[in-house]
Amino acid sequence: MKKNVLFVLPLLLIFSSCNSSTPADPGSNPPSTEENILHGEGVPSNSLGKDYSHYLDESSGYVYEKNNGRWYNRFTYGSNSLYENPYSDIHMSLKAETYDKQEIKDALMNSFYTTNGTCLLNPVFADPEQQGYGIFMKFNCDYSMVKDDTEEAKDFYSKVDSNGVLWTYDDESQSYLENTQGSPMYCATPHPTIENIYYTNYLIYDDELGGLTSIICGNLSQADYDEENNKYIINNIEISHSPITSHYFSTPIADNLELSFEFSLSKDGTYMEDCFFKIVTSEAFPSYNGFGFTAHFSDLHQTEVILPIEK
Repeated sequence: MKKNVLFVLPLLLIFSSCNSSTPADPGSNPPSTEENILHGEGVPSNSLGKDYSHYLDESSGYVYEKNNGRWYNRFTYGSNSLYENPYSDIHMSLKAETYDKQEIKDALMNSFYTTNGTCLLNPVFADPEQQGYGIFMKFNCDYSMVKDDTEEAKDFYSKVDSNGVLWTYDDESQSYLENTQGSPMYCATPHPTIENIYYTNYLIYDDELGGLTSIICGNLSQADYDEENNKYIINNIEISHSPITSHYFSTPIADNLELSFEFSLSKDGTYMEDCFFKIVTSEAFPSYNGFGFTAHFSDLHQTEVILPIEK
C-alpha cells in the first residue's frame, strides 16, 4: 500500500463545530464488520454505523469516523491491522482480564482518528538541553484551532475540505485562504487528525500496515503491560516505506525506521489518555534519532470551539 505522507513540527490545534454537508455516496460493495470496525470498498454511506464508529475504505486505505450522522474522511491511512492480527507471533502480556485486544485498538482509533477532542502535544528531544514549544489542540469535524503553549500564543484556525485541502483563517480578509504545498501550516496542523502530525513531519508510514495507528495495532501483540505505571509498552517496532512524498516533502523519500510507543488508557478504557512516541532510528533522517512526542488527550466528544466570523 503506497501512499503520500505528511511531515510536521509540534504546535497546538482545535477542531470546531461540524459543518453541514450532503450525505456520502455508498461504497461500491456492501461493507462488512469485524470486531466493531466497518470496512469495505468505497466511501461509506451515512446510513451505516453510529457516531464515533470507524470505517476503513479498503480501496483507498482512508479511515473515516462518523460524527453527527455523517462520515468524515480523516485523510489517514489504515489497514486490516485495525481489526485483524496480521502476525501470528503473539507474546502479548496485556491486561487481558480488563480489556481485550480489539478494545485497545478501538481506544487507539478513538484518539488518533477522533473528529472531536482536545490534545496537548509536547516534543521530547534526545538531547535534554534542547527544548521546544508544546502544542495545544481542540478539534471537531474538519475544523481546528492551533497554538503553541507560550503565554502570548496566537490562535490559528484552519479547516480541511472534502478533497483534503487545508485552508487557514486570515484575520485581514476574515476568510479562509487555501494553503499551498510546503506551507508551514501543513507541518503544524493535524490534517485533520493528530496522527497526521507524525505522518506529515516524519513520514511515519509502513507499506504494509499504513499510518501510526495501524502500525501500533499491527504490533499490539508485542506489547507488555507495566502494572506499576498502568501503561502499555511496545519496543522494537520496525517499519519501512518505499519512496513517498508529503505536503512538506516534494521529493519522494524511502526509509527504514525503528519506533517505540507507550500509552495508557482513560479510566473507562475508551480512549488513549497519554502516550509517548519515539523515533529510535531512521536511516533517511538520522537527525531524528531519539526524538519523540508526548500526547495527552481529553474531552473526547465533548470539545467545543468557537470559530472566527467570516465575511
